[in-house]
Amino acid sequence: MQITKGDILEFLSVYSSSPFIHNQGGIESAQAFWLWYHLKKVDPLVVIESGVFHGGSTWLIEKTCPSAKIISIEPALNRIKYKSPNARYTTTDFNNIDWTSMLGGKDVCLRTLAFIDDHQDNYKRLQHAYSHSIKHMIFEDNYPTTHGDVLSLKKILSAPYHIMESNGRKSIQQIPVDYKPKVLSMCEYFECPPVYLDTEITRWGDKFKTHNCLDPIFKVVDDDLILFKNHQLNYTFIAYVSMHV
Repeated sequence: MQITKGDILEFLSVYSSSPFIHNQGGIESAQAFWLWYHLKKVDPLVVIESGVFHGGSTWLIEKTCPSAKIISIEPALNRIKYKSPNARYTTTDFNNIDWTSMLGGKDVCLRTLAFIDDHQDNYKRLQHAYSHSIKHMIFEDNYPTTHGDVLSLKKILSAPYHIMESNGRKSIQQIPVDYKPKVLSMCEYFECPPVYLDTEITRWGDKFKTHNCLDPIFKVVDDDLILFKNHQLNYTFIAYVSMHV
């Protein structure tokens, strides 16, 4: 992925009008850029977002792919602040939907992108999408081995165990030995680098390099990168996968 300053400026021309630039608990620039980038690259017929929160990702999807059908999954519909008239909202879990039937067949599934930002088991999300030939996925909660409240693809591909954080408590959990080869058989995995990073220390207090963090695209700030600098510690190793379907 060769990202240029032109890509950044094009993204900011869209994102600067978002009502969710400061969206604590939801996506901010560190993740939003990569969602925007892959939406533009894939140009999907359908976008599924699992995890809406206030609606920041819905807004960005609508602005980036105005002709795409949007299906928004959110268990707490009452907390959504921006509802798109172009989106279909449901509380039904992603893994409980027959996507092949809902979307009208495999051909549409192959031109569908699923954005997963719901703090649920990413392996099970991947399996379900694969079984319905959903070609493109983005995983926002792609936490490293020792952090986070979800089993992520990064954890599966990094170690035979992971640490789960829940309600202020941590537990070490084994990852089934067949998960890694199955993930690699189902998809091609691309971890997106930080757009901007000028610190070695994560929000958890350890070092980014401990988690095999890719080099940032930019290390020196200018006026165009201030937003990325302000949001840099929100980076969660966001990943795009292309399914082998």
